Amino acid sequence: MPVPTKVKTRIVLLSAIAALFVPCFSAPSQDAVPGAGASVLPAPAARTLAARVLSPLPEPVVILEDFNAADAQHTVIEIYLEEQRLTVRVGDKLAVDSPATTGRRAAPTPEGEFLVKGRVEKMEGEDYGDFTDKAGQILIKGVFSKLDSPPRGSRFSPVPQKYALDVDGGKIRILAGHVRSTPSTDGTIIVPEPVAWALYEKIPDGAKVRVLKESLAADAAEDPATVAPPAP
Repeated sequence: MPVPTKVKTRIVLLSAIAALFVPCFSAPSQDAVPGAGASVLPAPAARTLAARVLSPLPEPVVILEDFNAADAQHTVIEIYLEEQRLTVRVGDKLAVDSPATTGRRAAPTPEGEFLVKGRVEKMEGEDYGDFTDKAGQILIKGVFSKLDSPPRGSRFSPVPQKYALDVDGGKIRILAGHVRSTPSTDGTIIVPEPVAWALYEKIPDGAKVRVLKESLAADAAEDPATVAPPAP
């Protein structure tokens, strides 16, 4: 006996609705193979850590010849926390423009104005380094042992801190390391090694360091009155 058209239509609609709900309630197969219809997601902790430390900033590093004229009176380092950038101005000229990584929420880099008070070419530390596997291969670069949780089966390998510029008597340091896309340090300011080396070599003691929430350009963009006078 032929099935009426209306019944066929209802069967098709019910089948479609059932297909939408079955994946939501089906238990995953223990024998599922990645790439063969099964999705294998990392644990939440690993996903959070990867999102925080594995995305390098794309902006280029700029170091200009004007940097050679740096002196304490006319040289200012500025770190912009929201933009995750570091600049150096010598007089009225921009000499360095670089990505930078600053302190995470639990250990923020303090805002304010400070002075450069020294430098250390290389120092051994127990807190900054990499997570590696049993063979010594790096799994995640530039982590802090007291703040980051290691992936299963990995271990923490300390890395010497290079070209450290001491700010405010070592309460803040600017040094070479793995630059990340979001605030993720213990308050230290990390920049690419060529920038750290240039700062170590050329920034004199007594130069100003300003740690700001955002750049003056961002302030000006939010306040049109700082860009142009109001119309008469």
